[in-house]
Amino acid sequence: MNRAHAITEDLLIRACIAEPSAFEEAFRAFEARGSLDELNEGTIRLVPFLYRRLERERISAENIGILKGVYTRYWYLHHMHQSRGLGLAAEILSEIPFLVLKGQAFQSLLYGMDAPTRPGDDTDILIPTALRHTAFKRFQAAGFHPRFSRTLAERLDLNPSTPFTRKGTDIDLHWQVYPPSGGVDVVDLFFGRSIVFPGPMGELRTLCLEHHLAHTLVHGWGKNEVSPIRWVLDAAHLVRHPSLDWNDFVHDIVVLGWQSVALHQLQRLQDEYQLPVPSGVLTELKESPTGRTQRAYLHHATMKKGLLKIVVSVFLMRPFYLAHAKASTSLPAVLVALESLAISLSGLIYRLTHRIMRTAQSVMKGRHTP
Repeated sequence: MNRAHAITEDLLIRACIAEPSAFEEAFRAFEARGSLDELNEGTIRLVPFLYRRLERERISAENIGILKGVYTRYWYLHHMHQSRGLGLAAEILSEIPFLVLKGQAFQSLLYGMDAPTRPGDDTDILIPTALRHTAFKRFQAAGFHPRFSRTLAERLDLNPSTPFTRKGTDIDLHWQVYPPSGGVDVVDLFFGRSIVFPGPMGELRTLCLEHHLAHTLVHGWGKNEVSPIRWVLDAAHLVRHPSLDWNDFVHDIVVLGWQSVALHQLQRLQDEYQLPVPSGVLTELKESPTGRTQRAYLHHATMKKGLLKIVVSVFLMRPFYLAHAKASTSLPAVLVALESLAISLSGLIYRLTHRIMRTAQSVMKGRHTP
């Protein structure tokens, strides 16, 4: 990230989360020093929200036409692809319980059903771990294809989710939650406290506000190809929500073992963005240290690609997912790790063979082209 982009990103997020009395001043600072040309694929997704605030509060802007154009683009993408994803997922998962995660749940709970102000690339769905094979087969039967070249065992046993795509509609199917929790089944916990929200096809279920905040803090913690900076705007909505129960939030964060990430992120929201995070919450999280294994799960998200991340993935993350996917948590850890390693190696051989075959086909095709 270059300096100009960093300044623009910071000013943009501050304008978006500003209190009503400070909004115009924050926007003028962004307008004076920020540059729309510096926005990347992640930060530009904040622009529709900014545009609607300007429109709602009747504040003029030099580049109002460009801001409106960005809003219109995301409005189009939502109605052409993303809104269909949720309906298709509900139809395909008939009688399989599921929760809507992140974007499309937030559009209803936090963004006043104004979908373009909380844009997303796909529809995120969480299902019970034991039903992942059934759901996978249903999506394939409906014409969806997994985006990544992996063996079936790798996708379903060693990973928490897989992305599906069909004619421009993307659905990310989750059956476990990243990062995992060593002390509790996260999926069961999320389903157990799920709430109803009004969706485009009627009532659907999603995480409770406390779990949405926990999930948002963790999602913003990790490295991502698309800048996850919008987690700050989502978190701002959540910490200001009158129905958020901070006692329930702290209790479940400790149960999940996510204290270190929650503390870091909430401290940042309080210190850098002056958001109303109760000091008592930070104190409680400081007094509940995270275990060593759980810290390894959490820091995996921030590791750069390299040997260390591969080692942690193969010998810690993947065995955990395998044990929970097959409900074999009572087996000796070494046996689970060995099975995970065997599946990983077979998957590697599969991908290498697949790549060699594709290369050979391309070479043969080139030789026969007149």
